[in-house]
Amino acid sequence: MTGAQFLNCGGTESVALSSIKPTATTMSAAELAGCVEIQTLDNAGLTVDSYVWNGEGWEGDEETTFAPGTGLWVFNQIGDADIVGFQTSGKVGKSDVSVLLDDNGGAVGVANPFPVKVAIADILPECETMSATELAGCIEIQTLDNAGLTVDSYVWNGEGWEGDDNTEFAAGAGLWVFNQIGDSAEVTLRIPAPEF
Repeated sequence: MTGAQFLNCGGTESVALSSIKPTATTMSAAELAGCVEIQTLDNAGLTVDSYVWNGEGWEGDEETTFAPGTGLWVFNQIGDADIVGFQTSGKVGKSDVSVLLDDNGGAVGVANPFPVKVAIADILPECETMSATELAGCIEIQTLDNAGLTVDSYVWNGEGWEGDDNTEFAAGAGLWVFNQIGDSAEVTLRIPAPEF
């Protein structure tokens, strides 16, 4: 598939970019040179850093690490060639993962860091200075397609997510999470550790 995929860099502990390797069923790592790219995004969806696979490693990698739950855009420029995915040494812990949301109304890329599905009903916004009820209408989760367009949207109503119909997110599924409260409160999104 040509285009971007929004996914997790792996695990519930920080992971080094150098440990992430593209894999393909029909091509070697050397043949993938120049065809696979990883981008990190700011809260407006603009590229912050770009890393292109050179056949042996990532150009621009200077011991880069990604925090748990970080969402990344991964581009496959090969077209119909069969890129299976990425190998990573990310470690999975048994602790909840909390991601700090942007406080300027922008989005933060968040991904399911666990190797199993996570139900949206179990994901909770948390704030030390505001109750869950006071966060109603201010926190939104969006799923994106490969062009970066919204597929589904879930808004926190104070008790749960509007639009949730027993929705589950696959391992590595990437999400945009918006905090519309502004700079009045620090909000995190807690993804509970499933039982393994």
